Amino acid sequence: MTYELLNGFGDTVLGEWIEDRPKAFHLRRRLNAMEEKRVGEAIDCRATEEAQARYDKIKSFLPPRALYLVSEEVPSIQL
Repeated sequence: MTYELLNGFGDTVLGEWIEDRPKAFHLRRRLNAMEEKRVGEAIDCRATEEAQARYDKIKSFLPPRALYLVSEEVPSIQL
């Protein structure tokens, strides 16, 4: 189902990663040139102050189950 939903998004030639975790299945792809043009260059901010600032802005909207996923995905985040 994940592959079906992501059909036409991202560029598998540039990179694709699969992570099957206990609570979530992740399928990640690099943005294609047109997608990156629309949203800007993709960056990984997971272990940065920016990641914490982004999390702090949305954490009050997240259900408890999502909080667990955040801690699994970005261990450096202070919950």
